[in-house]
Amino acid sequence: MSSENFQFWNEIKFTPIKWAEQEFGDEGGGFWAVAKYKNFVLYYNDIEEGFNISEFENEGKIKEYSAEQDELQFALIKLRKI
Repeated sequence: MSSENFQFWNEIKFTPIKWAEQEFGDEGGGFWAVAKYKNFVLYYNDIEEGFNISEFENEGKIKEYSAEQDELQFALIKLRKI
C-alpha cells in the first residue's frame, strides 16, 4: 500500500462493525464496515470476498450492494477519488 493510501486509511478507518444491507446482507447479519469517508462506507463483502464502497444515508445501513472483489488498497484508491 502506498504511503498516501496508508495515511488516508488511518484517517477514515474505524473498528469493524456489521452494517445492514437489505439485498444480500440478511443471511450473515450484514457486512463488516471498516471505514467511512464523506457519505460513503467501505465494507468487506464476505460473499464475494472483497472490499466494496457504497453510499449511506443512515449510519449502520449500506445503501447499495456491490460485488467487487477488491483488495483493500484498491478500494481505498477508488474511495479517495470520490
